[in-house]
Amino acid sequence: MSTGILPASFLCQGGAADLVTETEETIRWLEMPEAWVVVLLILPLLVAFVGFFYKREKPVGNPRWRWALGALRLLVVALALLMLARPVRQKTTYERRDSTLVLLVDDSLSQDIKDKYSEREIPKSLAGLFRTQADIVEGMTRYDLVRRLVRDEKLGFIRELRKKGKLAVYTFGGSVNGLGGFSKLQEDQDASAEAGAPGDDGVSDDELLPPYSKVRDDPRVQETRVAEGLRDSVSGVLGLGFGKRREKVSGVILLSDFQQNADTISVSEFARGLGERKIPVFTVGVGNPDEPKDIRLTNVDVNDVVLVDDDVPFDVSLVADGFEGDRVRVDLKIDSAVESTKYVVLEGGGKRQGLRFLYQPRKPGKITATVEVEEQGGEVFYDNNSMSRNLTVLDQKIKVLYAEYLPRWEYRYLKNALIRDKTMETQVFLFSADPEFTQDSSTGVPPLRAFPSQRDELFKYHVIILGDVDPERHLGAERQELLKEFVASGGGVIFLSGPHSNPSRYAQASDLYTILPVQVSETGGLEGRDAPVTESFNVKLSAVGREHPVMRLDNDPERNLQLWENEDGRFYEHLPGFFWFARVGRAKGNAVVLARHPQQLQPLSNPPKPLVVFAFMNYGKGRTFFSAVDNTWRWRAGVDNLYFYRFWGQLCRFVAAGRLLGKTPRYSITVDKEVYSIGESVRVECQVYDANMNPSEDETISIYHQEQDGGDEDPQKIDLSLHLQGQGVYRGTISAGARGRHDLWLGTPSDRFSFTSYTVEVPALEARDTRLNRTLGRQIAKLSGGAYFDFNEIMSAVGKIQGLSQTDEGLVEDDNLWDEWWVIVLITSILAIEWILRKTVRLV
Repeated sequence: MSTGILPASFLCQGGAADLVTETEETIRWLEMPEAWVVVLLILPLLVAFVGFFYKREKPVGNPRWRWALGALRLLVVALALLMLARPVRQKTTYERRDSTLVLLVDDSLSQDIKDKYSEREIPKSLAGLFRTQADIVEGMTRYDLVRRLVRDEKLGFIRELRKKGKLAVYTFGGSVNGLGGFSKLQEDQDASAEAGAPGDDGVSDDELLPPYSKVRDDPRVQETRVAEGLRDSVSGVLGLGFGKRREKVSGVILLSDFQQNADTISVSEFARGLGERKIPVFTVGVGNPDEPKDIRLTNVDVNDVVLVDDDVPFDVSLVADGFEGDRVRVDLKIDSAVESTKYVVLEGGGKRQGLRFLYQPRKPGKITATVEVEEQGGEVFYDNNSMSRNLTVLDQKIKVLYAEYLPRWEYRYLKNALIRDKTMETQVFLFSADPEFTQDSSTGVPPLRAFPSQRDELFKYHVIILGDVDPERHLGAERQELLKEFVASGGGVIFLSGPHSNPSRYAQASDLYTILPVQVSETGGLEGRDAPVTESFNVKLSAVGREHPVMRLDNDPERNLQLWENEDGRFYEHLPGFFWFARVGRAKGNAVVLARHPQQLQPLSNPPKPLVVFAFMNYGKGRTFFSAVDNTWRWRAGVDNLYFYRFWGQLCRFVAAGRLLGKTPRYSITVDKEVYSIGESVRVECQVYDANMNPSEDETISIYHQEQDGGDEDPQKIDLSLHLQGQGVYRGTISAGARGRHDLWLGTPSDRFSFTSYTVEVPALEARDTRLNRTLGRQIAKLSGGAYFDFNEIMSAVGKIQGLSQTDEGLVEDDNLWDEWWVIVLITSILAIEWILRKTVRLV
């Protein structure tokens, strides 16, 4: 739990090491006039009064007696006047307490970085500080270096700070976290015995900073607020007096890379305020001051299910910060063996670059494909230089059924593309053909004589493409119901719009409408279809569409976007536009839109959204796809079949994935996206069937989680709860932990019945700039009256700090002197002596 206040025990349990008591006694006058009145008026009048009476008496005897007796008379009168001033003896008890030193440690996610230094003196000096080797220093994260500092008994960092005064320890990211406190270490205490002694809050210096694995999931470490960390830690100490007294903060030691990214107050103004309050900040830089350099793989697009002897494309995206112009090696590894190698000249500047590998699997089974970029010296991270995907290789061909009404242009080119694809076995059925017409099919596959009407006939396919088919006249109610069951059990259906029936007449076909990804009104969705079309349009890709493998026609993201959208208006650098398209309603709630019309809006949407052109939807274990256009054959202009064949090949593989895994797969597991930031919630959904293919009704199921680079650590077991009764759907969330690639699966710790993977990255705020900001560190130190030190000089920082003591006024006791009995006796005695002497010298 994060808190800015340390326990009150930090102040009250110090004992003799914290509190020294002193007593002071003084005399005070409660009714004493001003000093000038006493000197200029009262004393002269008193002397004159006594002298006047003695001067009137007859001069008898020695004059010295007259002066002596006058002095006695003057003393009596003075004592009487002094008693009227009400003298008291005041006894004051003072408490002298040790000041508090604040140790403030940055534990944001940027501290989980292993720095690689181009200036080699830095790791060498750190190695000297810790009595180790430079390569060991570079193998430790920034946080681990600080943790080693506070645990190193020979350095005695905490021990030396405790000699300066009390010590309060905080960590900070987006907010502060109070870890504990220590009392002052007295000079007469055994330093060696106290090195690891528990502090006032029960925390010892060798246990002070927890391992980063216990910190990483805390939401507060996803950002850095330096000014607020200073404010809340200092205020946390000052606030422990609870109104009776204020603690004295003698200084702050701040260890950070000083890369603030979310502060709501000015760090310079707050540092200046600390300086005015005589609270110096001694800043210690932790990290690498070099411009951050990194090469990272951002995505590897490949189908989860591939076929033997198929050309499997791996579309790879990488980004480089720094290393401009460097030529790096990129390997595709299959089960750890290098299968293919490419070389890329890095553009740097954070620009995304793409490349494509092609791989032909030769045998069925499960494989792990890894894309790996050659490591370069000085990278911020090395664990993002590789990315793995788990693939299933099947020794079969994709079975496709393409049903169409009329032989339109899209039909003529699409059937040829499907028949010529060596990874597919295609059968085509044209409803408008004569009964004697021989339907088209792949070589060696018998042509159809009728559209399948039996379950076993229909369920042998992986993909069914429904062209401009009338649901009632061509299919009928029984076939529509079979198509719905086909998708639910893992099959894929592609809805290819046309001007007659698809999708305008599907609103009345309840079974087909259920699996259609878009909404269609009962009056149809083809308003304006008879109006002449004179201008073409290019679609606008959605955010998902820009990254989706179906829409990846070129591996370069910018070039791919240019192909689809034609933002610059260059005719020969983009896909030929579409003319006709089906105007449908909005996408259904569980559908994913890949592309929209660039201008025309849905009439009743709020807020207005452009019309859907491409979308897909998961239904049961299967998947359906909707295309509002039938002009993709025009993409052949100037490039032959390049983009046309690629699009339809990728689309068929995409919707066939569920069926390819088996006719009735019992298990499936998915996550809501591919890449997460550390600490973000990963939403997991599973669908489970029992041995009889009935949806599971168990209250909970167990899944397993493991980091791909987790070494020999055992998988973590996670329980999910039943979410949809009767559908066997289970949902739950887990936290995105360490950076890197993570696996989730259904099964046992050793067997994976169904699995998925996701990537965890450092949040954008913390990864934006990871270098050590010495400028801000020096500014904070200067404005507050402290000093800046590099991390290897930290023990010098300890020597600069001066411990202070604060004195608080405690109990005050007054003892009245003016009404004491001995005062009356004194005055009476002096009067008696004066009278006896006067009688002796015959002045009476």
